[in-house]
Amino acid sequence: MGMFELSPEKQQEWTRKYREAAAPHVDGEIEAVGQFRRQVFWLFAIPVIGQLGLLVYMAVEALMKKRAGGLPQNFLLVVTPDKVHALKSKPAGFDIKVQGEVGVFDRADVKVQRGDRGGPSTGVTLVVTENGETESIKIAADQLERNPWSREVLELLER
Repeated sequence: MGMFELSPEKQQEWTRKYREAAAPHVDGEIEAVGQFRRQVFWLFAIPVIGQLGLLVYMAVEALMKKRAGGLPQNFLLVVTPDKVHALKSKPAGFDIKVQGEVGVFDRADVKVQRGDRGGPSTGVTLVVTENGETESIKIAADQLERNPWSREVLELLER
C-alpha cells in the first residue's frame, strides 16, 4: 500500500461517514455518495492574473457558479434508486458536515460525461434533462484513482 492509499478499513470508515452525513437529507436507500466541487478557473494560478482584483475574481466566480448550475463550491452527490441529490458540504477536519440540500434530480434524467483530467481532478459534465429542457452542469471530481466514493457515483450514473 502506497503512502497516500487508504486501507480497506479506512475506506469502509469513510463510506460509513459519507452515508451517515447524507442520510438525514435524502429519502430512500443510498447507493453511493461522493464529494465533488465546482470547476475552478485555472488562470488564477498565474500570479499576474490573480493581481487583477476583486471585481474580476467575483465575475469569474459568478461565471463558474453559473456553469455549475448554481451548485456551491463543495457538495456531495448522493445516488438513490430514483434520485440524485446535491448536498452542500463543508470539510470539518476528519468529518463531513452537510449544510442542506441544494438540488435534486430524477436519476433517469441525469447523464454523465467525463472530460479531460486537469491536474489532480477530472472534469465532469452532468447533463440533466427536465421538462424537455437540457442543462449541462460542469463540475469536478478530485483524484478518482484514490477516491472510490466519487468514482462509484460516476459509475452508477454512467449506466
